Amino acid sequence: MLPNRKIDRVVIWVAVFALVGGCTNDSSKTPETVGEPSSAQLESQSEPNESGADVCSDIKVLEPWFSPITIFLNIVQRDRLKSGERAPDFTLSSMSGDDVSLYDVLSNNEVVLVNYWASWCGPCIKKLPDIKDVYANHGGEGFEILAVSLDSSEQDWEDATVEYEIPGLHVRDDRSVRESSASGKYRVNAIPSTFLVDSHGCILHTYVSMSHLDRFLDSRLEAWNDQKEMSKEIESS
Repeated sequence: MLPNRKIDRVVIWVAVFALVGGCTNDSSKTPETVGEPSSAQLESQSEPNESGADVCSDIKVLEPWFSPITIFLNIVQRDRLKSGERAPDFTLSSMSGDDVSLYDVLSNNEVVLVNYWASWCGPCIKKLPDIKDVYANHGGEGFEILAVSLDSSEQDWEDATVEYEIPGLHVRDDRSVRESSASGKYRVNAIPSTFLVDSHGCILHTYVSMSHLDRFLDSRLEAWNDQKEMSKEIESS
């Protein structure tokens, strides 16, 4: 028999587990999101450094929220990439067999949401309506979603993408070699797992809510598109 104090601790962690929700690579429960920043806080993180230095070193990272849930998430996902770090490039195959590189996508957009998901992950599917709303509002305006499936079955990946009408660009991660896989580079051990990356390749934030992202994109993309139009006018003059 476990001592009562140990039993109490187990009950607390199980409760946290259930409250947070999410999926590990073997489909068991593990954390999803917490401590979501406001759109104003997100924008304050995304100011580029024009000095030529590593722009990611100047990204303003939010202070962590201290609560049982965030402490638990920090333990489970303590090794994954964080805000202010450089996003590693990766190249994966699309459904048509074409190679898709993260940095190629970044070169054509101001902000890219890298979304790790799988067809068997209930919380991943639950988030899709909000993701679709954001994409409907901002897709093609300098914002793109790179949906990285962790499905081991190519057919399951393709079927779920079509069934749920998942927006964005679609690739599947080969996790047979953990260290060289996209999820391995980002040290992802639970999904859904998202990384908001700017055109410099800097991770602006993780665990971002879609409502805050939508408001952040309103202002960020308006400025980006205005700058593009100004550049076109200068080039044509």
